[in-house]
Amino acid sequence: MKGYTRHSVSKGVLLIIAGLLIAFFPGVINKLFYLLGMGLIIFSIVSVVMSVLAGAPRFAGGVIGVIAGIVITSLPSFVQVGVPMIAGIIFLTSAIERLGSAWRSYKAGMRFVPGVIPGILGLIAGGFLLFHPLGSSTFIRIVLGFILIALGSFNIFTDLKINRPPDDGIIDVKDYTVSDDK
Repeated sequence: MKGYTRHSVSKGVLLIIAGLLIAFFPGVINKLFYLLGMGLIIFSIVSVVMSVLAGAPRFAGGVIGVIAGIVITSLPSFVQVGVPMIAGIIFLTSAIERLGSAWRSYKAGMRFVPGVIPGILGLIAGGFLLFHPLGSSTFIRIVLGFILIALGSFNIFTDLKINRPPDDGIIDVKDYTVSDDK
């Protein structure tokens, strides 16, 4: 059980570190992607050059490596702009569907239509995500970082609490003998 506790606590510590990096140091993650992408591009170019010099050119692997390196290098930019815009489109379509359903309910004679409130909130959130992807991605990144920090802290707390030896007042009676004398 001790190994399990160490594993669980280390998972919690890694979640906290990831949360801190995501929330407060986004440049570290971007630089990591850039380094990985550039390393892959350089490795692919060197492998193509070496294969040409060896007399057996292998261009396909080099081209695929360079394309993969470019994708990895541009991934932080896509995540920073693309994901909030996609989420904004999803929020907007859901909000429009809710408002359409609320309108049909209102036309059918309902006085209070509860779908109007989530529809309006969805329009606001979707518009913000769609038209301000950089600002919303910063907000989402910080919230995600805090969620990871909370999950890591909760993970450490619960694993240490659950895997602690029980203190339930049970006496070990292995070496105890009972006499029948009254």
